[in-house]
Amino acid sequence: MVTLQLVYKIAFAVILAATGMVLIAIVSPSWASYSVTTAAGERLHLSVGLYRSCSNNQAEPCQPFPNPTVCEGDREGFCTAWRTLGFIAYLAEIVLLVMVVCALIVAVGPPKRREVGWKILVPGLIIAASLQLWSVSMVEYLLVNASMFKVPGWKMDSAAWWFISGMLVAAASAIGLGVASVTLEGRETEGSLTLDDPLLAGERGTPEARGAAAVEGQ
Repeated sequence: MVTLQLVYKIAFAVILAATGMVLIAIVSPSWASYSVTTAAGERLHLSVGLYRSCSNNQAEPCQPFPNPTVCEGDREGFCTAWRTLGFIAYLAEIVLLVMVVCALIVAVGPPKRREVGWKILVPGLIIAASLQLWSVSMVEYLLVNASMFKVPGWKMDSAAWWFISGMLVAAASAIGLGVASVTLEGRETEGSLTLDDPLLAGERGTPEARGAAAVEGQ
């Protein structure tokens, strides 16, 4: 039998997975990448993340990003937008972490808590997914319009797809949790009353139980 407790346990696991996907995306230096083969046949690869960029033709493979060199001249606006993107992504991760804790508290709590828990979790997940959608949209916009990426060949890389996956999982969790909570509302509370209330137990139980309940009620 499907219960709200089972739903919230599943929601906890799913939200935790979404949180992990977003964390992988944040720490990975591969939101966008560019690869080219030189005339000498050497393969050059450059990738950028929210806070680091990596290249296979530098003394130090990875370095902070965006750095002062990148932000010179007309790229100052790009750097501001990229730093804002990093902040919003971190904010989405924080919201998801809070939702993980809330889902765990609701799942292990009393039935009444599960009856109202979705009112916190669903809006929180929608906020997290909205922040993620904004971040992904900003990356796509910068890839198309920023001078940093004007050289043909730049594309979204694995970190962006991890981030998008986390966004879709968070959005699906919000929808599923909302539907399940409305559908199953009241079932656990009714079940607890059936077990704890002798009158209800007598009405639905054996003749002996009904007799005992009648005597107790006199």
